[in-house]
Amino acid sequence: AIYLEERSVAELVDKLAMRCQLESRQISRVVQVNPKGLQIIVDDAVVHELPEGQDMIVEFFDLPPDTVLKREHSPSPETLDTFEMRLLF
Repeated sequence: AIYLEERSVAELVDKLAMRCQLESRQISRVVQVNPKGLQIIVDDAVVHELPEGQDMIVEFFDLPPDTVLKREHSPSPETLDTFEMRLLF
C-alpha cells in the first residue's frame, strides 16, 4: 500500500517510483486504463478523485530512448530508461 500526503500526480509518481526502485523523473507519463481499455491521461484532478483505499494494478512500459535525461551536478549526460506508468482500476 502507498499513502499520499498530497493528492497529486507528482506525489503518486514519487511514491510508486520509490516503491519500484525507480527515479520519479524516469516516468514520462501516467495513464489510467479503464476496464474497456480506454487510456486516460492522469492529472491532479484524477488523482484527487481516487477513492480512499482504491485497489489498482501498476504497469511500467518502456518508452523509446529518444530523450537523454541529465542528472544534476553530473559532468556528462546520462541516459536513463524512461517509462509510461499505466494504472489499471
